[in-house]
Amino acid sequence: MLKIITRSKGFSLTPALSAYVNDHVSNTLEHRREALHRVDVRVDDINGPRGGFDKRCSVVVRLHGGRTVTAQRRHQDLYVAVREAIDIVGLRVDASADRARAARRAVVR
Repeated sequence: MLKIITRSKGFSLTPALSAYVNDHVSNTLEHRREALHRVDVRVDDINGPRGGFDKRCSVVVRLHGGRTVTAQRRHQDLYVAVREAIDIVGLRVDASADRARAARRAVVR
């Protein structure tokens, strides 16, 4: 089972947001599950109640073998920041896996 750790800073993490993070991480990274060790998601409100593009989501994916893949997004809507950061990290995990596969093939030849 994939270990997903979600933390918040500046506000309490709601069950709805936690479920959204878990569902989106699972759906986005399911096809790479065997390569993943852990996913850390941090959400925070940068400047409190003043508003603006101050909701931030940072995602760190720890892959087996010690590599990490990261993404961060800011938006005025926290759910949008979460979705975009997870989508970006998903693309980067795919690219990292493709590069690793190409390197293994080059060694074999």
